Amino acid sequence: AEAAPTAAPTGENEKALAGIFRELLGVPVGVTDDFFELGGHSLLATRLVAAIAESLGVELPLISVFEAPTVRGLAARVGAGHVASPSALPVIPRLARRPDPGGRP
Repeated sequence: AEAAPTAAPTGENEKALAGIFRELLGVPVGVTDDFFELGGHSLLATRLVAAIAESLGVELPLISVFEAPTVRGLAARVGAGHVASPSALPVIPRLARRPDPGGRP
């Protein structure tokens, strides 16, 4: 039998994060449940950070999940987080194509 989750989420950030945890881990999640104790691992932590950026518009460093692996802990960081913006991403310059020496287009 699955253990009942701890305290229910309150506030929009906690509710959103609990939903992301539940989606990634496939189990009910309370605000003080540890992501890693519920079956999370580094690959899922990477997906968690990406889902937080997509859903909440906040870019958290991956280390945040290891330092604060609960819904409540991450909600506090989301509240103080940096807003994701496309300009924050590095620009990759487009290189001009050189002509093929074999004469192919």
